[in-house]
Amino acid sequence: MSRPDEMAAIANLIQVMQAKQHPYVAQLSDLMRAVGDAGNLVEEIGARWTRDFLVTAKAPDKANPAGQDYDSYASPLIVVAEMLRKQTGFKGLAHRIYAVAVRLADKHCTDTGTDLHRGALYADLAITYFDQGQFELGLSWLLAAANEDVRFNRVPTIYDSYALSDDGIFGQWVKSHLLPSIPNAVLDFVNAQLGTTYGFPDVMRFLRALAGQGDLNLLAGIMNFTRFEGRNDYVAQSVRFTCLRDLATLTEVFLKRVGSRHPDVAVRNKFADSPMLASVVHHMHYHHSARNADLAKRLVRSEGLFWNALRKENDLITGIDAGFDSVKDFHSVSIADVRAYLDTNTLNAAAPNADALAKRFLLAYRLRNETSHSFNPADAGMIAHAAEFRTWLLQTIFYSFFFFRDTGQATF
Repeated sequence: MSRPDEMAAIANLIQVMQAKQHPYVAQLSDLMRAVGDAGNLVEEIGARWTRDFLVTAKAPDKANPAGQDYDSYASPLIVVAEMLRKQTGFKGLAHRIYAVAVRLADKHCTDTGTDLHRGALYADLAITYFDQGQFELGLSWLLAAANEDVRFNRVPTIYDSYALSDDGIFGQWVKSHLLPSIPNAVLDFVNAQLGTTYGFPDVMRFLRALAGQGDLNLLAGIMNFTRFEGRNDYVAQSVRFTCLRDLATLTEVFLKRVGSRHPDVAVRNKFADSPMLASVVHHMHYHHSARNADLAKRLVRSEGLFWNALRKENDLITGIDAGFDSVKDFHSVSIADVRAYLDTNTLNAAAPNADALAKRFLLAYRLRNETSHSFNPADAGMIAHAAEFRTWLLQTIFYSFFFFRDTGQATF
């Protein structure tokens, strides 16, 4: 909506309230006019900044990155916006200023062909999105900021940029907001399974490996779930359901990424037709595409993610095979029954670690199907066990990343 249209809409709403004698008409009218005035003032700030600094800005020398002030043209506006952002109640105004500045800077560069470094503006806009809880948008602008640093030869990779570094914007946000939202049971499980002690630097590498590829489902699955803790209305149930769907889908996407880039060519060939998660965790380990009822034939395995030239996970496949039929059909077997089955049955008594992993891969497969092909957030089993399911899915994703990385089956 353009500024004249927005002001006309505000005036019309004020007239409606006056006509209906709303009890707070005077205060609301003043408030709406103030909001409209704020919008006009933000545009005026942007226009003046354009005249005073943007149009005179010079493109940096990419061939000689050292010693240049890349963001001098943006600094006067950033100072103003940061003064607002750090004051309670004014973060929204800072966001509007950065949004206007990014729009004006991008347009100026396109219209004039002046190649300005816009990393600082993109990064600060990202922070305002994080402040508003819009994590996916915030991360997308951090990626844009990091790409600007790479494009201007300031850093060799996006992960060396302050926007995405351990000590930079993304690292600080992970420490203060994301890590507290990850259940302790996630890393405890992964460390116990792999016999190590992964900490913050490892988690950052994991998050950047996924987020840097544009996989935002992980952040949404962690943060949005946490934001609705304690609420049991349908909206909260829907958010939790969607978070489980995001994490289950991410499990499939991640495993496909590993398979399509696997050093074993036989494994890569298995992923040529982009198999579904059922095939990834089960069918692709066998010579036949369909799971054979004959156990002896199921023991004849072909190359797959868990059975390949680098690593043969017999115990894990045995556990998955034992539980597959009991969890797969979401039309006839409820998620509550699946949870009870996985909680009370042993799939591989000879290998407790593999038993625990098999159950998590099976749950990921089941939730991937159920949440992708139906939408029933009010399902009693989903409501009762949503937090547990999220923990299991996070354990599966974290484990998979470190297992495939540390066994040399993937490079991140």
